[in-house]
Amino acid sequence: MQFDEYYQKQFLTEIKTLSFEKPSNVIVETPESFGVDSSTVFFGGKEWENCANDLKFIRNKSYFSLCLFGMVCNDLNMHSNFKDQYPKFRSLTQYPKFGWTGYGCHFESPHWLLGKPLELGLVSYEGSTLADFVSFWKNDASVFFTQSMAEIDFDLYFDKLVNDQVFEKTEALLAIKKHFLESV
Repeated sequence: MQFDEYYQKQFLTEIKTLSFEKPSNVIVETPESFGVDSSTVFFGGKEWENCANDLKFIRNKSYFSLCLFGMVCNDLNMHSNFKDQYPKFRSLTQYPKFGWTGYGCHFESPHWLLGKPLELGLVSYEGSTLADFVSFWKNDASVFFTQSMAEIDFDLYFDKLVNDQVFEKTEALLAIKKHFLESV
């Protein structure tokens, strides 16, 4: 199965099986003080402590974790590097946040989305999987920005994304970065 087919036919359905947590009443009363909005939900927990449970009913765990990683990276990249356009992006996507809440909001590094399932032996990123994912990711983002946010410079977007320090954390992330750079 190709990533675009997986994304359309399975990922968008399977993501709904994650355990989502709404922020506390204190955060919900003044979400902007915590850098979130009233529709924000969290998944994963600290260092993706809920990984095994989150992936329990996912058929293609490798594809799922890669797509989840891409989604979280897209959200973080827009939030960090395109602050003026982030409200529009957020209104269009409503992506859940990776992390947890308590007295505040705790956002986890997306590297856990690849590393934790690998550490638990739930996934493998073999063969052309990472290269295929990068091709899908770039194409999907290109279509999204062209159709919905043409004001974003696509090359600058991916330059900011791939040069984030998160891509230096593991071998899988370095491989993803390598595929990004090779496909430029």
